[in-house]
Amino acid sequence: MERVGVGEVEVKHSAARPQASSMPAPDRRVDIAVDRYRQIVFPNRLREMRHRHARLALLQFAALIPQISYIRLSKIERGEVYPRADELARIAGALGIAPRGLLIDIDAPTFDMDAWFAPFAEGAASDDEHEARFALLLAAAIRARRSADPTLTAATLDARYGIPPSSCRGSRMR
Repeated sequence: MERVGVGEVEVKHSAARPQASSMPAPDRRVDIAVDRYRQIVFPNRLREMRHRHARLALLQFAALIPQISYIRLSKIERGEVYPRADELARIAGALGIAPRGLLIDIDAPTFDMDAWFAPFAEGAASDDEHEARFALLLAAAIRARRSADPTLTAATLDARYGIPPSSCRGSRMR
């Protein structure tokens, strides 16, 4: 038994206790590697193909595919969610390409995750930055208008303004 400190605290050493050499010293900092790609589950060529074939901003492109909400399309493009087969077919159809044209072989020696991820990295300059801000403001405006006007349904927004119901998700659908 060892007595330590002013209050004479007893510390018992057990044979089952790990040796000090197998554990980092309590006062030593341990660097933990951060996975930059932790949110990526499905790298794809949607952004590249959208720029190459459609030459549209994401918000404009989303209007061509009303079955997929802008938010979901954005998450698919950034690789944050797995798209369903029907979504891949719709996206490819809007681009005029085969669905396999959206896929990437991540095991190919020419695939570079850093290069693919660069446009989506936090702080990266985005050509869609203005558009993303517009989409956020549009969603907020729709929510505000719909909360003040109970007759302003998703169907009415679609009929009057061409805003597809999928763009109204999260704004009290009727």
